[in-house]
Amino acid sequence: MRIGFNPANFEMITEVLAVRPDYLELPINKIVDDPPEKIDELRRLLQSYGVLAECFNVLLKSGQKITDDGYDRADFREYLDKAFYIMKSLGGCVAVFGSGDSRRISDFSKLDKCAAQVEDFVGMLDDYAKEYGMRIAIEPLSPDAVNYINTVAQAYELASRVDSDYVGVLADLYHMPLSGDDFSNIVKAADKLLHIHIANPTDRKFPREGDGYDGYALFFDALRKANYNGRITVEASTDDIAADAKLSLKFLEKYSHSLN
Repeated sequence: MRIGFNPANFEMITEVLAVRPDYLELPINKIVDDPPEKIDELRRLLQSYGVLAECFNVLLKSGQKITDDGYDRADFREYLDKAFYIMKSLGGCVAVFGSGDSRRISDFSKLDKCAAQVEDFVGMLDDYAKEYGMRIAIEPLSPDAVNYINTVAQAYELASRVDSDYVGVLADLYHMPLSGDDFSNIVKAADKLLHIHIANPTDRKFPREGDGYDGYALFFDALRKANYNGRITVEASTDDIAADAKLSLKFLEKYSHSLN
């Protein structure tokens, strides 16, 4: 298992790199409009530590809606052209499709239409993934974040409809308990499990020894049963990312041995 972190800003990136993670996961929506010289600065920083930004989350920007009546693939192409180019140039392998606001459904009488538009959009992401040699991980989010695709099973169903080796699902330890999503669904989605996010589900802090959550062993047991041995990103809040990253890395390395 490879362990990465999801720093929220450029300053945090430097602090996290000092801990020597296997990779970083960065929010592409915050990078995509940066000038080329800032992207180059980020690339040089990553190279200086021998670390790549292998994963990217927050794929879409605020206001980019997939479930609106006026949805049109063409409205996203310029943005996605740029986003995928930048992601790949920084070492991108996985793009996470969470972006809850973009897929929020405001009128459930139009559920079928909205679902078809989301599926069409994921199909377009599949095209980009094939072009850039990346993978798309559909992220289920808890009901307080979005009202469509809340469980691993629902993400798996969508990925199965798209039916591509380049599209799979993500399991997030923070969101799963909030959605009532049983860890057994990870095992059922094993053939499409592409990526993992982790945080203490009780406070969304960095996972570490003695943090008060007693479900880590069950979560990692499900990953073991799913034969998962890929990337796991700490996507959590922190007041001291350097200290918390060290503790999380040590904690997760203990569990990673059970997956190797």
